[in-house]
Amino acid sequence: MIAKLVCFRKLLSVCSRNFGTDSMSIKFSANITMMFCELPTMAERYSAAKAAGFKYVESAMPYLEPLESLKEAKEKAGVEQVLINTWPGDFRNGELGLAALPDRQDEFESKLDLAIEYAKGLNCKRIHVLAGMKTDKYKEAEMETTFIKNVTLAAKKFQPEGITCLIEPLNSRITAPRYLLTDVNKAVEIIKKINLPNLKLQFDFFHIQIMEGNLTKTLEKYLPYVGHIQIAQVPDRGEPDRQGEINYPYVFDLLRKLKYEGLVGLEYKPRGNTVEGLKWIKDYGLQLDDGRQRIACPLNSKHYCYKDSLEKHLKKCRKQQKDLPPYYSQGINTDNESANTRQEMKIPLKEFSTSELQDLIKKVNDLYDEHVKHIDEDILHHPCLDEELNNESFGIPAIRHRKQQASLVGQLQTLDLLREGLCYVELGAGKGNLSHWIQQALPDKTDLGFVLVDYGHVRYKADNRHKWPDSGPKFERLRIDIANLNLGKVESISSNQRPVVAVGKHLCGAATDLALRCVTKTLRVGHSEDSVKQPEHKKLKTEDNASQSAQLAGVTIALCCHHRCTWDSYVGKEFLQGCGLTPRDFVLLCKLSGWTAATWTGWKTKEEMRRESKEQVNHNIEKEMNQETKEGMKSETMEETNSETKEEMIRETKEFFNMNENQGDPSTAAGKVTEKSSSESQLENEKTDVQQSADSNGPQEHADTGPLFSRSDLQLSPSQREEIGRKCKRLIDIGRVHYLRNCGLQSQLKTYIEEKLTPENVIIVANTAS
Repeated sequence: MIAKLVCFRKLLSVCSRNFGTDSMSIKFSANITMMFCELPTMAERYSAAKAAGFKYVESAMPYLEPLESLKEAKEKAGVEQVLINTWPGDFRNGELGLAALPDRQDEFESKLDLAIEYAKGLNCKRIHVLAGMKTDKYKEAEMETTFIKNVTLAAKKFQPEGITCLIEPLNSRITAPRYLLTDVNKAVEIIKKINLPNLKLQFDFFHIQIMEGNLTKTLEKYLPYVGHIQIAQVPDRGEPDRQGEINYPYVFDLLRKLKYEGLVGLEYKPRGNTVEGLKWIKDYGLQLDDGRQRIACPLNSKHYCYKDSLEKHLKKCRKQQKDLPPYYSQGINTDNESANTRQEMKIPLKEFSTSELQDLIKKVNDLYDEHVKHIDEDILHHPCLDEELNNESFGIPAIRHRKQQASLVGQLQTLDLLREGLCYVELGAGKGNLSHWIQQALPDKTDLGFVLVDYGHVRYKADNRHKWPDSGPKFERLRIDIANLNLGKVESISSNQRPVVAVGKHLCGAATDLALRCVTKTLRVGHSEDSVKQPEHKKLKTEDNASQSAQLAGVTIALCCHHRCTWDSYVGKEFLQGCGLTPRDFVLLCKLSGWTAATWTGWKTKEEMRRESKEQVNHNIEKEMNQETKEGMKSETMEETNSETKEEMIRETKEFFNMNENQGDPSTAAGKVTEKSSSESQLENEKTDVQQSADSNGPQEHADTGPLFSRSDLQLSPSQREEIGRKCKRLIDIGRVHYLRNCGLQSQLKTYIEEKLTPENVIIVANTAS
């Protein structure tokens, strides 16, 4: 059997792939009370688990065998014991713990010492305290009081040994009908009430699915209290790939998404041979942690490999680097000064005290009033998207994208950056729709360049629709991380000498900062005497400066996903530090910025959008007319003129928002769609718009931010949280403005689209100073 296990382990190492990013894998522990039951003793199961590829094991009842025997077997196998239970009592007669039984107090304390003895002998750092079964002899409230008292006692006894005390709600419908603790909410209440740092929740998907369901939200809500996770399929408690109620590929993806770094115990009953049943690990694209350490490749931070295979990996990596394009320069757009600080978003929210949060919120309000105060609203439009915006088949997500694109093109026109003789570089281009519409705004111009930068593969590329003769503008794609991009060495940019306009609509968080650093460090900003404002140590090396022949003409980038910013990448460090903010403060700024999207409500239907937009326009007209009246424009002629002007403006507004009498006529709407010329049809059908909306600047983008950052101790209303979140965003953005100004550019923030369409409605624009 051991030979079989070794073969299976080799198969896993060859065939398995990581489920998600290489930098994080799920650590499984084998529950040898339920698994490897083909072998009669626990001692033999240690070796079997190791041969199958497990580094970690757990067991419910180690007390059936002598401690010395288990210790010797564990050490010989080379595995780690990660969990044991406390003494269950008379298990054969249905007992399952003593902690809640008032008349078994002495026995509980005695067996608690036994558990500590086994845990120390096996070097085990987690003990699950079993509550016990309800009896008619005691009221449930009395048993709960006893349980809380004994769990407190256990946690305090475990502390000096560095042992985590776990409590676990079991299901009362299949496994333990009279078990005291069956509610995960009650379990967390007890943990909060006892309030000891080494008291945690054991989260078993099998039990919680049976009792609660709603696994995703329950896990997200209680993850900060979780000290261990266990899995099994429902209802038969078999392997995860058995037919049942729980979608385990989704669960594993969720654990990675939530960055759970703890252990996942396989507490299931194999349907047959344990080893044969482990094939689900390979099928789900997972692998067992056999103790080999994974490290980042020193040549490419995107690569990970096993430490003992580093030399082999470096040979492959160096070979790949020989074929790198000339514009690839490792880490050229990262901040070398803070590259080793790693002040990332890993500081947990619980580390921020109420007073610290209150102090930072006060700073945010003061700094906002001092440095931001007001952002000009400049919601623009360009006729190149008129036909798209009149398409009645589009819903709010599609309209939002097109209004954003129309306003961005309009911003370029206002900045005199929409003309022939320029090269447009779209950073984080995705499908390249923004570049497409810029070209459509200049349909007869041929002296143009388009460079689309995106790290990933992209389907349905908009630039594929541009098939030009030799004289037409070219769309060039660069598949590269912006952190490593030297635009000055892109041949199409350096050889044509067209000034570069940097645009972006899909840059998230840190990517925005990398993009700003890229265009200001690898391109020439203004005249040589104007581009020396940065400190000497922050400039490129001499050999890189030689490539800065192409000039930056301007920047227009939509801002979003501030919760994904990082201190290492952020370009506005100098500004924030000058305001008295620290890297830790910056982490909290990013977290608080998520409050805006968490409470934001926008237009859900086109009808709602049109109605409110019309009301707002009418309100603005009324306000303007009243102001004119106050200024003395009271003659009948002027009143008639004003009345006619007002009616004309309202009529134009109705036409713009399709508020005419034929709006409700299906045949008219259908006619508008069919009149669309085939050569200028929309770039995406409804399916594409749905796919695109997942990357939109609407509330969907914050779906992966995890549980809402709710702090009842701050006593803030939803509107107050939203306002604080918005101010945090703007402080992050104004730091970027100051960076661009220090580089010799004129820069400002603008509101470029209605807030009812997206809470991410601000852009940063810049052009060369006159």
